[in-house]
Amino acid sequence: MSVTFRGQLFLTVVAVFVAGSSVLSAGEAAAAKASPGIQTSADVCFGKTSSALTDLIKACGVMVRSNIKPDLKAAAHYNRGAAYLQLGNNLKAMPDFDAALKIMPDFARALQARGSVHLADGKLDAALKDIDRAIALDPKSSVAFNNRALIQMRKGDHTAAVADFTKSIELDPKDASAHAARGGAFVALGEKEKALEDLGRALAMDPKLVVALVNRGVLLAATGEKEKARSDFEAVLSLDPGNAVAKAQLSSLGNS
Repeated sequence: MSVTFRGQLFLTVVAVFVAGSSVLSAGEAAAAKASPGIQTSADVCFGKTSSALTDLIKACGVMVRSNIKPDLKAAAHYNRGAAYLQLGNNLKAMPDFDAALKIMPDFARALQARGSVHLADGKLDAALKDIDRAIALDPKSSVAFNNRALIQMRKGDHTAAVADFTKSIELDPKDASAHAARGGAFVALGEKEKALEDLGRALAMDPKLVVALVNRGVLLAATGEKEKARSDFEAVLSLDPGNAVAKAQLSSLGNS
């Protein structure tokens, strides 16, 4: 019986923080006649003050329309795109990542973020190109390795996926989602014991990680361990009552 891995997309939404008490230099501020409102927007856009995502989007909008240094404008585009990404609006996020990369072609976080959007949209070749470049520029990004592994999964190269998930775990050993994802890759390779080990480790770190519970339950059901599978699916529904996979799996298990 085949087992379908239900993967999880790892999106980069880390804001760029700009050091210094003032975003505009003295000369730029004088030339632009920067008002307190502009400085307030800078503080919000670049993370000096904690704000709601909608406020950050507005603030970064002010910054991208202002006369500021190119690297700061690229960061403003990136931060606004990251906020849109967090809100689930990939359509609005993409133009900001494109704009950031037009200004700074080697902006690793923007490449990583744009690659994430391509991945979510199923544009695997475009995603791989961006994420390969992001890893070359920033080889310590666990999220980038996670996303590249997911691309490999979708391309059917599960061995390459395991290698990238393993690198991601080396960089961030406490990331439960990475362990769960590698467990899914082991499922696809038919390596049940390794899969159960990773999924168990993920759940030890985060007992409420739904994707790990679902994946382990599907694997256990497929290999005949119905009671253990039932327990996992019931746990899923206690956390996510509308989970369609858990409902369907419990129905298929019946009262056996």
